[in-house]
Amino acid sequence: MGGSKYSIASACCVALNETLTDLRIPHEILGFTEIYKLQHYIFKRFGTQLTKDKMLRIMASDKVRMGNNADGESVHWAAQRLMERNEKRKLLIVLSDGSPAGCFEGDGRAYLKHICGLIETESPIDLVGIGIATDSPRRYYKHSVVVSNPNQLDTVLFGVLKDFLV
Repeated sequence: MGGSKYSIASACCVALNETLTDLRIPHEILGFTEIYKLQHYIFKRFGTQLTKDKMLRIMASDKVRMGNNADGESVHWAAQRLMERNEKRKLLIVLSDGSPAGCFEGDGRAYLKHICGLIETESPIDLVGIGIATDSPRRYYKHSVVVSNPNQLDTVLFGVLKDFLV
């Protein structure tokens, strides 16, 4: 993910962080990429506090390199982290700029669909795919929405949180 899509995703992460912090909902913000190897990022850990400016600096860091994504492996990793938590309600929101472009398990699209199916049917996690200027997540996630521009962020995020956390 790069360019304007990464800017929208970053803005989405900042908005989510602010909203969830204000609501006192424990959360973490993760990222992933695959350039030459699978790389996971922990932008914000559970239990830590980040200001809007600090979150933007972290996401804009030149240490964060986004490229092809092994979505299935990374969504699985995020779900495993979430399963370690004690909260009754668990919501995993995945921001996506399209179909998987990398995979260590063979067919990236089939593997992501498989992982999403497992999470949605065999875990207590509510899973939502948010497409950044793409409706591609609808192919993989039972619940998905599209954000085409930053002006829609508040409305889309509020809708997702309302649907799953109320």
